Amino acid sequence: MEENLLQIIRLAKTGDKNAKEAIYFKMEPLLKKTAGKLYDYEYEDAFQELAVALLEGIEKIRFIVNEGQCIKYFVKIIKNKAYKMYVARSKEKELICDEEMDFSRVEDSMSEMEICIAKLFVDEMCKGRSEKQREIVRMSIFDGYSDSEIAKKMNISRQYVSQCKKKIVKEYGRCF
Repeated sequence: MEENLLQIIRLAKTGDKNAKEAIYFKMEPLLKKTAGKLYDYEYEDAFQELAVALLEGIEKIRFIVNEGQCIKYFVKIIKNKAYKMYVARSKEKELICDEEMDFSRVEDSMSEMEICIAKLFVDEMCKGRSEKQREIVRMSIFDGYSDSEIAKKMNISRQYVSQCKKKIVKEYGRCF
């Protein structure tokens, strides 16, 4: 017999990992739908962020009477996290638009003409890529940051940075 959501939450609050997994699977359609609406994020990254927020929300539940309240609570957690992600990305975009890219590290070793050529090459290399991927390339080439530094600054995993760079290297050869 399948347990209702309220019973599963009670089990999850006791530390039952299977119960947390059951909640995750029950809410997965909403996670997918919401992640798909966050266009400024890679789908997998958005989905993962929302799933983490959901699982953290399980720990914060204090008092819920019925299954309807449970669902409403989880929907609110996911939508609030999506809104926070949207606002954070909007602020990042404003900063990027307000400031020119900082090429100070590159300018020390390159002439103005070489910098222009490099910028054109990077723009060409990044056509059709997400803003996150373009920023990874810029930070690698022009700022000289390591994968770990980029991941920390962009609040993403080092593995994602590495995978992104590997994809681009396949197409354009080794340049960073």
